[in-house]
Amino acid sequence: MINIPSYIKDPSYRYQMPALKIKVEGKGNGIRTKLLNLFEVSRSLGVPPEYPLRYFGAEFGAIIEFKQSEQKAMLNGSVRGEDLKNSLDHFIEKFVLCPKCKYPEISIRIKKGELYSDCKACGEFRKMDMTHKICNFILKSPPPGATKITPAKKPEPVSAKPKSSGKKKSKALTLKNPEIVECLEILTSEHELARAGEILTNLSVSKDYEADIKAYLMFKGVFNSNLIVHMSNPIGIQILKNVANGCPEDFLMGFACVYGNDEAWKSKISTAMFHFYNNDLLTEEVFDNWIKDDLEFNETSPVYNEQALNWVKTNASEFLEWLKNAEEEEEEVKEENEEAKEEVKIEEIKAEETKVVKKDDESNLKVNETKGVVEESKSTKPGDNDKVSEGITKDLMSQLNNVEDFDIDDI
Repeated sequence: MINIPSYIKDPSYRYQMPALKIKVEGKGNGIRTKLLNLFEVSRSLGVPPEYPLRYFGAEFGAIIEFKQSEQKAMLNGSVRGEDLKNSLDHFIEKFVLCPKCKYPEISIRIKKGELYSDCKACGEFRKMDMTHKICNFILKSPPPGATKITPAKKPEPVSAKPKSSGKKKSKALTLKNPEIVECLEILTSEHELARAGEILTNLSVSKDYEADIKAYLMFKGVFNSNLIVHMSNPIGIQILKNVANGCPEDFLMGFACVYGNDEAWKSKISTAMFHFYNNDLLTEEVFDNWIKDDLEFNETSPVYNEQALNWVKTNASEFLEWLKNAEEEEEEVKEENEEAKEEVKIEEIKAEETKVVKKDDESNLKVNETKGVVEESKSTKPGDNDKVSEGITKDLMSQLNNVEDFDIDDI
C-alpha cells in the first residue's frame, strides 16, 4: 500500500491505496499496457475507474479500452509504470484532493453544468478546474450518488434579522464537546510521541472542523508545554507538518487557542514562530499576510479566538521584525548582486571595445607602413639607379689612379 498521493512519505498516513500494477503485452502495433488493479485503486480513491483511465488516455495520447463487466482497463501502446504513477498523482491532485485541506475526502458535485468539489473533511465547497478533457466526460457520466443539480440557497436580506436554525455545527460544537474531550484525554495519556502522532492522524473529530480541531488537539494533547522541546525531534516536526499542510490559518488558530494569553509563553512565542518558519511549517507569505491582516480565519470555528491571535501576533513581534529585516537584507543582497553583474558586464564590454580599438590601430599602422613603401618606390625614377652605379665606379677609378706604381719584386 502507498499513500494518497504517492509522494507523501508519512508512514502513519491513514489515506492509502494499492500501488498501480501494469503489464505490457503484444508487439509492434499490437502492443498494449494492461492496468491490472485499476478497479481496486479507484475504489481507494472513491472515483469510477473510467475516470483515471480516460485521464491516462488524454495525458499519453493513447486509445483506451474499458469493460466494466470484465474489470478490464487497457491503454494502446507501451507506457512506463513510473510515468503512470506520476500521472495518477496529478489526477489525484485535480479530482480527489481537497484544494484547502489537501485530504482525499472530496465528493464531485455538478451545478449548472460545472464541477464542484465538496470536502467531507473541512467542508470546503469549491468550483473545480474545468480545463481538462475528462471534465466533459464526468459531466456526462457523474459518479454514483453525485448530486447533479444543487439548488441554490436564497440569500437572506441584509436588513433581515438572522434566524437561528440550529443546524450549523459551528454553534453546537464547542471544545467541551464529549467527543473532543475524550480524544484529548486519549492523547494526553499517551507518553510516546510517535504513537500520539499516529492516534492524532487517525482521528475523525468532526466532519466540518477536522483541520482546526486537529490543530487544537495536537498542541493541547500531543505537545502542550513541551512544544519547543519536541520541535528538536524529527518525529515532532513530522506531526506538526501533517497538520500544518492542511491549512495554515487552522494551524495558527489552534496554536493561539492553546498558548495565547498564557504569560508563561510570552517569551517563547517568537522562538516557536522561528521553528515554524525554519521547518517550513508556515511560509514567509503566510507571515506577511498575517501581518497585513489578510489571512482568512474561520470565525465560526470553536477554536477561533481573536484576542488570543492578536496576543500571539504582538508577542511574536521580535520574530516578525527579524523576518522583515531578513527580507530587506535579502533584497539588498539581490540588488548588490545585480549591480555587480552589471559592472562586470560593463567591464567586459569596455575590454572588448579596447581590443577592437587596438586591432584597428594595428591595422592602420600596417596600412600606413605599406603606403610608405609604395610611395617611396613611386618617388624613385627608373634612371636614378644607373646614375648611382656610374658615380660609384668613377670614385673607385680615381682612387686607383692615386696609388703609386710598385714593383712586384719588392714584395
